[in-house]
Amino acid sequence: ASEVNSIVFLTSSSVEGLTPENVTVVDTEGRVLSGPHKDEQREMTAALKLRSALEQQLEQEIEALLEPTVGKGHVVASVSVDIDWSNIEVAEDTYDPDKQVVRSEKIIEESGSESSTESETAPGTTANIPQGQTQGTTGTSSSQTQKRTEIYNYEIARIQKKTVIPAGRIKRISAAVLVDGKYEIKEGAESPTYIPRTDEEIKRFTEIVKTAIGYDETRGDQVQVVNVPFMVETPEELHASRLQSPVIRMLIRYGLLALAVASIFLFVVKPLVSWLTAEQEITEEELGKVVTGMTVAEAEKKLEGAKESGESATPWRDRLKELEERRHRMIEDAKRDKKAIVLMIKRWLKEDMT
Repeated sequence: ASEVNSIVFLTSSSVEGLTPENVTVVDTEGRVLSGPHKDEQREMTAALKLRSALEQQLEQEIEALLEPTVGKGHVVASVSVDIDWSNIEVAEDTYDPDKQVVRSEKIIEESGSESSTESETAPGTTANIPQGQTQGTTGTSSSQTQKRTEIYNYEIARIQKKTVIPAGRIKRISAAVLVDGKYEIKEGAESPTYIPRTDEEIKRFTEIVKTAIGYDETRGDQVQVVNVPFMVETPEELHASRLQSPVIRMLIRYGLLALAVASIFLFVVKPLVSWLTAEQEITEEELGKVVTGMTVAEAEKKLEGAKESGESATPWRDRLKELEERRHRMIEDAKRDKKAIVLMIKRWLKEDMT
C-alpha cells in the first residue's frame, strides 16, 4: 500500500493541477490498486474477512466443545454474526438539582423618610375672601421607608460525558447446531439402531453453545440445537464417495498425466537423445582411411612394391609421411573434441555412400 501511495503522490506532483484523488493505479492484469473508491473497497473486504473469520472461530469452538460428547464428525455448527461498522459518538450532559452551590450573591438595602403638609378651608369661601385673609386648619405628616433586595445565583452540578463507540461491535449472533444421535449395535442386527438424544441432553448442549458464543439475550441472540440422524456410510460407500471427491479426481488426473509424461521421457526421449549423442568408437585405421582414402598399411605396401620393381619410391615415401602426420593430427583432434569428430566422420561416410 505504501508503494502504491508513493506512485500516486509522484504522479500527481509531476503534473500541474493533478490531485491524488484523480490518479488511479492498476497492475499488469488490470486490477485497480488505488483510486477514488479503492479505500472503501479495501475496508469492505477487510470487514467481510473479519466477519468470516469470527464466524469460523465460533463454529470451531462449538464443535470442539461438543465433539468429546457426541463424537467427532457427529456435530455440525453454523454461526452468523451481524456486525455494526458505523462509528458513533454520544455526548451526554447530566444535571443534579440536589447539588447546588451559590455562585454569586447580591444584597441591596434602601431606607429613607418622607414628610407632607396639608391645609383645610371651607368650601366656596376662598373666592369671596380677599387675599391674605383666608383662614383654615393646617396639618403636617411624615413616614419612614426601608427596602432590602437579595439576589442569589446558584451553580447546579453538571456532568459531561462523551462516549465513542468504535466500529465493529457485534449486533447479534445466530447459531444453528446439528447433533447426531446415539447408535446401538444389537446382536444379530445388520446395522446399528439409532437412538435420539433426550431433551435434557439437547438443553445441556444449548447451554454449552450459548457459553461458546457469548450469548446475550438483550442483544437478540438466537441459538438452535437440533438432533437429527446423520447418514451412516459403509466402508465401501465411504471409499467410493472419497473417490468421487473433486480433489481426489483432480489428483488422479494429474497423477495419470505425470505418469504419461514420465513414460514418454523414459521410452522415447531418453533413447533418442542417447542415440543422437552416442560416440561411436572408430579405430585409427578407419580414421585414416576416411580422411585420406588410403590407409598407412596400403601406403607401406605401395612403397615396398616400388622398391622391388625398381621404381622410384620417393612419392610413396612422401605419401606415407603425409598419412602419418594426418593420422596423428586427427587422433589429437578427436581426443580434444570427440563429438565434433564423430559428426564429421558420419558426414563423410554418408558422402562416400552416395
